[in-house]
Amino acid sequence: MSIVLGRGQTEGLVIHAPVPPPGGQNFRSLSNDPIGFLPEASAEILRQLRELRDDRHNALRPLLEATPQFEKIAIESRIDELMRSPGENGFGLPETHPSIQVAKKQLADIQAELIRKEKRREQRSGAWKDVADTVAACEAYVKRVAADRHLAWTSADTLPGFDEVLALDDEPDAVVTKARARLAELLAEQQDIRARPIPSTIAKEIAREQVTKLAAAPSVARLISGTATEIEWPQRRDRHEVYTASPKSPGGVGFASVEGIDIFGMWLWLRGDDVIKRIEKMIDEHDDRNALSDAERARLLAANASERLKVERVECLAIRASEGRLAYRLGVDARAVLALSSELPSPEALR
Repeated sequence: MSIVLGRGQTEGLVIHAPVPPPGGQNFRSLSNDPIGFLPEASAEILRQLRELRDDRHNALRPLLEATPQFEKIAIESRIDELMRSPGENGFGLPETHPSIQVAKKQLADIQAELIRKEKRREQRSGAWKDVADTVAACEAYVKRVAADRHLAWTSADTLPGFDEVLALDDEPDAVVTKARARLAELLAEQQDIRARPIPSTIAKEIAREQVTKLAAAPSVARLISGTATEIEWPQRRDRHEVYTASPKSPGGVGFASVEGIDIFGMWLWLRGDDVIKRIEKMIDEHDDRNALSDAERARLLAANASERLKVERVECLAIRASEGRLAYRLGVDARAVLALSSELPSPEALR
């Protein structure tokens, strides 16, 4: 089956919000089934995923049942009996005897079949789990979003316009491969954006604020006014962990609070400018050519997330076109799976 995609082509899913009754509750969500919160096009995608999950579980069920071992045990017992000496209620046959060779061949065939069955069980279990995990993630996302706000679903976003993925006549497998390669690039770009340092000017501002906040000056106001006879020294309270011991609780842990003059604060009050200069010099030693402000970082991360969602939509469209042959990727965005609007919060933002 081929999948034909073009620049700006939509997924063909026009999604509208169901009209809520008075009070704002979605009238289709009274059963608490996530499908009740979804527009029909998205609900149909989730129904198909549930059916695929159930079909794969039904195919797996016979292999999950306990494998009959009676025939295997019976043959093993028969071989043992044939080879035991007559004094031990056996027949004392040599291992090369035809009866033993036939029994061993039967035992080998049974063991080989058990191995094949275990491999089939693992394959079917993996195929079922892939779909079950996707369904669970989508249902959890819909419930979470519905709990936080009234669902105002909008029409599905258009597909992205990167031609190497939306190549005409690409098979679903090729589209998914290209989409996932692009997603790997975008995830690497996201990590790079997050890892970039902040500008040195901002780092210096933060350093100054911290030093200024910790600095503590004594007060002579009451001494001058005559309402006090001593200088008011800045105070500091520190909490310390202490180990306690008693007959009832040897080796216990407690806390002690100590209050006194804030010596460190006064030292920063006296030498704060020198400390700031030294810290600024340390900051200048670091290269900030790739630095990003918080606003720039947020803008780049938002653009990266938007592009990733667009690529995930292509990936999911190709997976749906494969009619269950291709599996959804672990952690795929539920908005891409269910063809929901980008205006809804991402699953990552809801964690």
